[in-house]
Amino acid sequence: MNDPYYTLDPSLFDGQFRYFGSELVQVRGKIHQSEERSSLQKAETDIEPIQTLRGARTYIHMKTFVLVPNITRTIGVYPQPVPTGAIGEVLGST
Repeated sequence: MNDPYYTLDPSLFDGQFRYFGSELVQVRGKIHQSEERSSLQKAETDIEPIQTLRGARTYIHMKTFVLVPNITRTIGVYPQPVPTGAIGEVLGST
């Protein structure tokens, strides 16, 4: 059964944060939404009377995040610079 906990991944807004300098970054949210049964005990209604003690409620759990690229490059350095001025070449990138 492939049922991921977070089922929504919307873009929320573009923001500017000190960590990223003056660059605008996209803030996204991972969202889990589910329906669950609820019930209140009599003692829970003493302060604020609530007529409905049993029913269903929507539970929402959200985590905000910013995608940060994680790029790794492998560079081979030449023993001597070549006539074009290059000191090496990119061997791989992930």
